[in-house]
Amino acid sequence: MAIMVDPRYISLKNWAASLIIDFPNDIVPVLEDENKWEDWASRVISTGTFSKAGLPAPFTIVQPGIRKANFQKWEDWAKVVYSIMINELNIPKNIIG
Repeated sequence: MAIMVDPRYISLKNWAASLIIDFPNDIVPVLEDENKWEDWASRVISTGTFSKAGLPAPFTIVQPGIRKANFQKWEDWAKVVYSIMINELNIPKNIIG
């Protein structure tokens, strides 16, 4: 059974790294640049277990080359992801704080 760290109590870099550890059977992408969190998040939601959970996209493409953010901050997106993953996949909470 997987565990998942609550993103409210951890930095983006550390939360991204924790997903790699918490989901070892998935190929979770490495977050290289925190300023490009939306691109990273888009890859996460299309990966293994995450793709099956129906997670929200961090942005919507409104026309070629133009996208609209669906979340103001990474924390907002991550809280939704966390909530969906622990509820739909019965993952126990692992709060670090």
